[in-house]
Amino acid sequence: NKTIIKDKERFHLIKKMFDLYNTQTYSIPQICTIANDDWGFKTLIRQNSGGKKLYVSMLHRIFTNPFYYGLVRNGSTEAIGTHEPMISQKMFLKIEKILKKSGHEKSTHKEFLYTGSMTCYECGSSITAEEKIKYKCPKCNKAHCSRHPKTCSCGVLIPQKVINKGRHYTYYRCTKRKKRLDGQRCSQRCLRKEQLEVQIETCLTKINLPPTFVLWAKKTLELYCHQYDKQQDAVLRTFQKKLANTKDRQNNLTQMRMNAEISSDEFKSLKEKIQAEQQQIHNQIENLVIQNWKIEMIESLDFMQNIHQRFQKLSGRKKKQLFLKIGSNPKIWNQKLHLDWHKHFQGLITMEQSKHTR
Repeated sequence: NKTIIKDKERFHLIKKMFDLYNTQTYSIPQICTIANDDWGFKTLIRQNSGGKKLYVSMLHRIFTNPFYYGLVRNGSTEAIGTHEPMISQKMFLKIEKILKKSGHEKSTHKEFLYTGSMTCYECGSSITAEEKIKYKCPKCNKAHCSRHPKTCSCGVLIPQKVINKGRHYTYYRCTKRKKRLDGQRCSQRCLRKEQLEVQIETCLTKINLPPTFVLWAKKTLELYCHQYDKQQDAVLRTFQKKLANTKDRQNNLTQMRMNAEISSDEFKSLKEKIQAEQQQIHNQIENLVIQNWKIEMIESLDFMQNIHQRFQKLSGRKKKQLFLKIGSNPKIWNQKLHLDWHKHFQGLITMEQSKHTR
């Protein structure tokens, strides 16, 4: 009947791949490795193909296919289909930009953790990073900052060995590629990596939940869901009775047609009405059974439990991934971090600001 349904085994996995790439902390090859090794992903088995692992080219085609946000192409025509979209159009367009950007980026030996996720509040340019090595001349003790051997003013050539033993500092700064609205050059100063992470930890402290509260919240949630499930069961039984009634009417209608009590046109018209009613009841039952909100609440509680301490123990990309989960559009202004909190954290931020945490 030309209806597109979800692949129960792979739908949620492909959606997780979109979410991973949207965080800008994983590349397509890394996502393929996670899907194949950690999730055991295999392609759909068909008559002469399938049952294989995921390849980079396959995943790239998926990320560039508008079908996943609901768009159906037929030759030169395009239309929004009736199938359930996997992602939003906004996410698809964002991923499209990330793909274009990654295709033009030059590979660098040094990878900086928070680049590609922050912008400058003053001029709107992206935030970049650079590493500086500070050391002293072994003879006159004069401070220097250079990656390669150089001659000090005292005449001593500072060897690479001394430079390698120097202190390494990472600074995040505005690229200053854009000018301000008044035409002037951006005036923002650089920010040390350690200072940036202290500010991120301060943000995480605002939504940090202690284990005792998480335990209490889960018990309260289970109590509420138990009462909610009772109500849902009563409503579900009502829908099931309605569905059984439509099936009896459909059987009676078929019997009447077999006995030539009604014409073929009448049979067709009445059958379509009953099928439309059945589809409507099926949709109501499906919306009733799904309780994604409960799963999301439990995941959010687990995510916020001791989030501040977990961030300190993480390293590399996982730190950036955790940081981008709490908010969006992070900006740097006067060496201070600003971000738009995700809506499910906003209530905690409001309480923290009003000091009504109890």
